Amino acid sequence: MVSSNPREITIQTLIRDPNNSGFVESLLNKNLEQSRLSGKDRALTRELTLGIARWRLTLEWLAQRKLRVQPPETVLLLICLGLYQLFWMRVPQHAAVFETVELCRIFDIERYKTLINAILRGYSREIDATRQLLEELRQKDPALACSHPEWLYERWKNQWGAESALELMDWNNTIPQPYLRANTLKIEVNELLASLRIQGVEVEKVTFPFLTEQILLKLPSVGAPHQIQGYEEGLFYIQDPATLLAVQSLNPQPGERVLDQCAAPGGKTTYIAQSMKNQGSIVAVDITERLGLIRENCNRLGLGIVQLVSVRDFQTRPSEPEFDRVLLDVPCSNTGVLRRRLEARYRLNLRELALLKETQANLLESVAPRLKPGGTLVYSTCSLDSEENEGQVSRFLESHPEFELISSKLLLPHVEKTDGAFVSVLKKK
Repeated sequence: MVSSNPREITIQTLIRDPNNSGFVESLLNKNLEQSRLSGKDRALTRELTLGIARWRLTLEWLAQRKLRVQPPETVLLLICLGLYQLFWMRVPQHAAVFETVELCRIFDIERYKTLINAILRGYSREIDATRQLLEELRQKDPALACSHPEWLYERWKNQWGAESALELMDWNNTIPQPYLRANTLKIEVNELLASLRIQGVEVEKVTFPFLTEQILLKLPSVGAPHQIQGYEEGLFYIQDPATLLAVQSLNPQPGERVLDQCAAPGGKTTYIAQSMKNQGSIVAVDITERLGLIRENCNRLGLGIVQLVSVRDFQTRPSEPEFDRVLLDVPCSNTGVLRRRLEARYRLNLRELALLKETQANLLESVAPRLKPGGTLVYSTCSLDSEENEGQVSRFLESHPEFELISSKLLLPHVEKTDGAFVSVLKKK
């Protein structure tokens, strides 16, 4: 049974995923569902867990300054928990230290109680000096100060310059705002806005210059938007503005036949169906284990034109030009969504990047023959890396003269104030 102590749940969640190699937020949500925490304590648990995951490298650097030997993972996490409260939150110093040290008994590491207490109390006496130290670190080692891998910062610096790379890392450490896409098959965006405000939900209509259809509402804070009245009725879908660009660039029309390759969890699939006014046919392809997510979203939103096909079954179909439009939203490095995918910045490396590029190229080769002459192919990623984006499209066009480039657009998160995304529109001659 999950504890009702926010700090204990935080450590439980992070212990299960000590290297941030899985989905921290999914584990956290599962633990919160099993707990009996109040709304205030749920918010505290979320802030602690995601904050530590986000700032892990910087927190561990602070901890290691006071450690002589490498402690067990749980001990290091407890030190990070205390440090996060001392320097990133407005928790009283005595509470940050006391509540953290008390967890030693719960996690059966009481022999480290003195060590953890000494480190945290030492830092509590050095608050101003440590804040100055962290500020100096931003100048000397920006990647470490912003809890990003050094190689990734260097890559961004070479691409956009040091100042822009630092702004991007700062953006990645902000808390993402939730957005709602109005399901215009059931309700217009202004009607949804009025309905939510009547419920007491603070929400505002927002516009973005890169979008032609403005159907988004922004919630003021994180929480559980799926618990808002109207979610189960399918009046809206929770979706970042950047993900709408690919569908609007695809420009699907009622009555057409569309392929959505790599479709799960279904945000773009359902927006395609909405744009087609639920008229026509969409083949949504993904691995079998993920098709249930698309089905659930389609059912909730009242969409009846989506056919779900597993990757294995789709590969056995004749590779004929049967689709008017194809959306290929490929697996990628996720470097445009690092503020949401907290574990991605630590997991990614150059070897994985090379494997992803190979997968992307293979997917482009596989969908090209399925597009009708005159049809539109949209290649999209949530990556900022030029090799996954412009480079991938350029290599494809060199070997496929039957395609021509219509447009390409890269959304930089810290510039557009959204998630990052790349969208390229290709036409089959």
